[in-house]
Amino acid sequence: MSQHHGLPVSGYTPVSGDAVALVNRSKELEERVLRFLDELAAVPGVDVRWFSIGRTDIEKGFMAVNRSVFRPARFDLPAEPSPKEMFARGFEQGLRHNYDAGPIDQQIDAAWEALACRM
Repeated sequence: MSQHHGLPVSGYTPVSGDAVALVNRSKELEERVLRFLDELAAVPGVDVRWFSIGRTDIEKGFMAVNRSVFRPARFDLPAEPSPKEMFARGFEQGLRHNYDAGPIDQQIDAAWEALACRM
C-alpha cells in the first residue's frame, strides 16, 4: 500500500493510497450529484430557497465524509502578539500619518499610554 504525503496545509498528515482512492470515489459521486442538481436548478418552479439549503447540505455532507477519511488534526499556533504589539501593527499600518511626534516607536508608546489611560 502506498503512502501519500499530507497536503501542504497545516493539520493534514500522510494518508494511505486506499484513503486517497476512497476520497476520489467520494469526489466522483459528489460530482455526479452536483451535476444532477445543476439540471434540477434549471427546472421552472423549483423553490430556490429549499434547493439552496439542500445543495449546501449535500456539499457539507461530502466534505464531512472526506474529512472522516483524511482526518485533519489540530496544530500548534505560533505565539500570539501582545495587545500592545497588535496595537502597534495597526498604528503603523493605518494611523501613522496622523501623528508627527517623532520616531514611530515613540509615537506608538505615546498613543498606547493615552489609550491605556482611557481603559
